[in-house]
Amino acid sequence: MPIQSIPALCLRLRFCVRNSPLHFVIAAVVLSVLPSATYARAQEIPAESYGPYNAVFLPDGPGLTKPLAAPSPLDSRTAALLDRLGLNKEPDQRDVLLEGRATWTLAFWFRSSEALQGSLLLAGIGDPAAEDSRYVGVLDGRLALWLGRGVGSGKLLAGEGALSNAPWHFAALVGDGENVTLYADGKPVLTHTLAQGDVAGNLELAPALLERIADRHFGGQISGLRVYREALTAAQIQAVDATPPDFALPTYEEASRHWPVQTFAQAGYSARRIRPLTHAARAEFRSPPQRR
Repeated sequence: MPIQSIPALCLRLRFCVRNSPLHFVIAAVVLSVLPSATYARAQEIPAESYGPYNAVFLPDGPGLTKPLAAPSPLDSRTAALLDRLGLNKEPDQRDVLLEGRATWTLAFWFRSSEALQGSLLLAGIGDPAAEDSRYVGVLDGRLALWLGRGVGSGKLLAGEGALSNAPWHFAALVGDGENVTLYADGKPVLTHTLAQGDVAGNLELAPALLERIADRHFGGQISGLRVYREALTAAQIQAVDATPPDFALPTYEEASRHWPVQTFAQAGYSARRIRPLTHAARAEFRSPPQRR
């Protein structure tokens, strides 16, 4: 080493020794921030593929059906123009989340207008009457799972623990390609092996009665229903459950059609009644004109 470089090396060593406590402080801060940042990233919720849907239902009314289809490569104006010209003959592509081994998540909030007794279906993916489907239901006050008639049990699978008396509840159904997990208010209540084929490309909210499976129709509100092409983690499900939305803000789609009130039948009652002609006036009106 050249002699002239020794003083510079000594200066650097004295600086390092003098500032070593500062280095320890910086390292400690970085190490304390890293776990929290990693945890925050683990709780980040991806963008939904479908939704959010908000709707209100009558206990004896119909439900709602939404299509689940892969996005078209054409923009809406071009697709509409081709439809009018009869040139848009390309069949709709099936979304990958409909495949039997796909990863997906269905999550929503719901509020029932009646006591949650008996059996009913809340919302799900596919045809509930088919061999394979993915639905969240209720069985005697507990969230339940319905995977279609192809499942060996052929009945609703109830989760652990009854729902509380809170007006709103959060439900989530997560499929990771191997298992499906049902969450009630942020907590896993049931895990079942997922052995099914592809499901139909539709999303149903408050579906109709299903023989020997659902003997009641859901009446109430469903808020913020979203479908993801990813399997949300338990931490992400808990993060959504911990931050409920303002349920008074969204506009709820009404599943029951409102018919206009017919008022023309009563028009005669409110119209001015015409007085009948007297005998003299009737005779004068009917008398022939006099000859000159």
